[in-house]
Amino acid sequence: TINVFDKDSPETYFNSLGITDADDSDGFRLDKVTSIAISPDSAWLATTASDDSRIKVWDSTTGHLRATLKDSNETLKSLAVSSDGAWIAAVSGRAAQDTGTVMVWSAITWECAASTRTHGSLSHCSWTHEGRHIILNGAYGTYLFEFHSRDVRP
Repeated sequence: TINVFDKDSPETYFNSLGITDADDSDGFRLDKVTSIAISPDSAWLATTASDDSRIKVWDSTTGHLRATLKDSNETLKSLAVSSDGAWIAAVSGRAAQDTGTVMVWSAITWECAASTRTHGSLSHCSWTHEGRHIILNGAYGTYLFEFHSRDVRP
C-alpha cells in the first residue's frame, strides 16, 4: 500500500495510525512535527516537533506512545534511525550560541547512549548503511562521526 499525505497536514498520517494529540498530555503537537524516522521493520516511528526537545516514539500498529526520549533542552532539528534499527540519532543547534549537539539513543532500552557537541548549529543527520558512522550537516559544513557502543545490537 502506498499512501500520499499532505506535507502541510502531518496529522493525516498520524491519524491514519490512530495517533492523536490526546495520546500525549505533555504538550506534543502533531501539527508541529518537523522530523519523522521509521524503524527498518516499520514497527515504530520517531518524531520531533518544532520548539520541542523530545523525541516521541510511536507504535506504528497501535498508534500508542512507546517512549519519550529527552537528554537536553535544545530543540531537535533532525532524526535518523540506523539501518539495523538499534539506534536513533538526533541533532540540535542554537545559531545564537554557535553550538550543535548530536545525541544517540538505544532503540532497545530507549536510553541515551552517547552525546557530543560541535561548533556551529546542526540541522540534519543520517546514518551510513553499516550503522557505524553518523553524517551531520550544519552551519560549518558536514561532519562524519564514528559511533562505538558496548550495547548488544538486536
